[in-house]
Amino acid sequence: MVSGVIRKKAGYAPFRELGRTGALKLGSAVVTSTGKLPYQAIIHVAGINMFWRASAYSIRTSVISAMHIVNTRNYISVAFPLISAGSSGVSSKQAFQLMQETFLLIDTNALVMIVKYVSP
Repeated sequence: MVSGVIRKKAGYAPFRELGRTGALKLGSAVVTSTGKLPYQAIIHVAGINMFWRASAYSIRTSVISAMHIVNTRNYISVAFPLISAGSSGVSSKQAFQLMQETFLLIDTNALVMIVKYVSP
């Protein structure tokens, strides 16, 4: 769902870049350009496995991997959608809680926002 909204606003360029990276290991993250969006980067995470299922492990490691990129690149802010919430078997409430708990363990100077996408 979120990926589709990003694709609609950013265009296909970031997703072509993502496709060139090959399959991502569960919990990993990569950065691409933003296409038509006015931001510095899009950080893509592998929060679900090949069976479209998520776990506490995949959500936590996705957050850690993405925040490693944020900290390495010295981004001043980052917005996270709820990782793997919905069709992956993890509820929005569970994903939010797992993400919040993980952020508490990460030292960062960046402003971190968790965004819940609501379909119009």
